[in-house]
Amino acid sequence: MFWDKYETLCSAHSMTPYTVAVALGISSSCVHKWRHGAIPRYQTLEKLASFFNITVTELLDDNEFTCSRFEGTEQLYTAIISRPELTALFNAACAATAQDVRKVIRYLNDRNLDRAKRKQYMQTYKANLAKRDKEDGEK
Repeated sequence: MFWDKYETLCSAHSMTPYTVAVALGISSSCVHKWRHGAIPRYQTLEKLASFFNITVTELLDDNEFTCSRFEGTEQLYTAIISRPELTALFNAACAATAQDVRKVIRYLNDRNLDRAKRKQYMQTYKANLAKRDKEDGEK
């Protein structure tokens, strides 16, 4: 778990998790959230990794699902931070619970169904228009 690794690294540097956070300009409320299972945002992970002179990957437990476990993380990260809407979406996704994910999937499926119905309606509408135009041309 991230917290265990973070706490161990802090101890190895003869510091508490809170003093490391303060030294890096990270709020104590963030540290409290980490203690209770939250994973820091990627930018914070980079700060921490740099402080401890390790990589972000080394800072994380291999069994944790985090947004920074994807291959090509730097390219993905660069692509995401270049678009604010993707940054917001990605940050929200990292903190999402299983229930949140199920709600989003239901919502997207409903929207796709609505989109498919609209597409089918438009195809029918266009076909009817073409048919009328053809009939009008024959008169």
